[in-house]
Order: sequence, then C-alpha cells, then structure tokens
Amino acid sequence: MRHLLLAFLPFTLALAQDPPPAARPAESPTERVVSPRTEADADLAPLLAKMAEMVKAGADGAALLAAKELQPLREVTKFRQEVRDRAPLRDVAIAPAGEPGTPLVVRGLVVDSDKKPLAGALLYAYHTSAKGWYSDRAPHLYSAGGQGGDFGHARLFGYVRTDDQGRFELRTIRPGGYPDSDLPEHIHWHLAVDGKPVAGGEIVFDDDPRLTPAARQEVGASAVTKPVKQPDGSLIVRPVLTVDKSRLPAKK
Repeated sequence: MRHLLLAFLPFTLALAQDPPPAARPAESPTERVVSPRTEADADLAPLLAKMAEMVKAGADGAALLAAKELQPLREVTKFRQEVRDRAPLRDVAIAPAGEPGTPLVVRGLVVDSDKKPLAGALLYAYHTSAKGWYSDRAPHLYSAGGQGGDFGHARLFGYVRTDDQGRFELRTIRPGGYPDSDLPEHIHWHLAVDGKPVAGGEIVFDDDPRLTPAARQEVGASAVTKPVKQPDGSLIVRPVLTVDKSRLPAKK
C-alpha cells in the first residue's frame, strides 16, 4: 500500500512543469513500461495542428478530450497543457466514447477543513483503464527528464473546476487494479487553488475485494466511496475532498 500513501505527499500539479519522475519500474519481457508519445512523433503533427485549430476556435478542455480524432494525443504534454488551461466548469468526461469498462460517475464535493465549499478549485484526476493500464500500450508509463510518468501522461485523465458550491463531476469508467498487484482500484486526484497545489489523494471503492481491512485502515475512511448501481448498470460515487485551510493561499 506504499503507492497509495505517496499521493498524500507534497506534489506539483504541473502548472509550470511536471514533477520529477519516480524510479523506473523494472521492465519485463511483456513490456510493462513504455515511454509516452511526444510532440516529436511525426505522425502526430496533423493531430496537433487540428488541436491548435480547435483551441483557436474556442474549444475547452472537455471538447479536446472528447474529440475522437485527438485521442492519440492523450499522453502528449502539449495536449494535456491545453486541456488543463481550458478546464471546464463543474463536469468533464475523462473516458472517451466507447471506452471499455463499467461506466462510472464521480459526483464530488470540495470543501475546506471547516466544511466550507471551495469554488473555482482546479481538480486534476487520472486513473487506469478497466484492465489496470495507464497507457493503451502497457500498464505503466516512464518518461526521463522530469515529465512525470503515469502522473504526467496517463491516458485517462481530466481537469475540471469546481462550481460556486464546490461541486464537480467526472464521467468515466471504473478503473481496474494494477496487474499482478494487490493494490486496490483507485482514482488519483490533485487540487490547486489560485495556482497553488493544496491537496491530493486517491478515491477507492468500498466493494473492491482488494480493499482489505488493513488497506482500508491505511487509506483512511475519507478515501473510501460506496458505488451505487444505477438502473442502466452504471455506478455513481460521491466523494468529499477536503483541503486543510492552512494550505490555502492567502486571500488578496
């Protein structure tokens, strides 16, 4: 469960640059680690041009994530920066149309330690596919030169700003657990207020068989959500993400 605890350590939300990479996991014959795609990939040039056209026309981050033709750009830093800088208000679809897995809606609330809703907070969330992979080519990503690995390049990701009542909604699929691991299924989240990183953690699921009593105690009760099944088979969870008031930037 050491992995789960890492999310609660100080982090950089990539508002200027991505955090230093973690140690590269050991590779195996099954290629468990791949390098992310970059702007230098020649076949991506037409897609980057299309992205630039959409941005110029006023597309927000939700529209960029939803564009079918732009899906190969999801690991690319430039694309992710555009999505972040144009984060929509309140709701965003992390998973593209047709993504395999059980549909999941994360209908959450961001509050401070006095339970006061935080409006305008920037939420970054990312997670694995239904089979537990961060890339569509391997379970994990690694990038030399400070580009952030899974944190900076996970295929299933999104940015959204909370509304005036601190609410947000992520439309996605339920993530799978890592292959050959006993870590619980989880969604990573990080929050920034006025450009300052203020909180981070993981959302886990009450009905996950990997969430043993020991794991439940380690992640803490606030991280555990109860999936509620809908008539169409989709799931809804309602996490409350809390930010310590002492970490909030001073009001101007």
